[in-house]
Amino acid sequence: MAQLFTTLRAAMNRRVNYHRTLSALRDMPQRTATDLGINPDEARRTAAQAIYG
Repeated sequence: MAQLFTTLRAAMNRRVNYHRTLSALRDMPQRTATDLGINPDEARRTAAQAIYG
């Protein structure tokens, strides 16, 4: 049972981190994103890759 809660907590933490990362990518100024080589149109994929691998 403890393993279940550990797994759920880890999944929740990853989801929170995904949404934080996605928000940061979407709020990033276009020039900054371009300088970093980030395509704002791919924010969801970039955030997912950063968090989930």
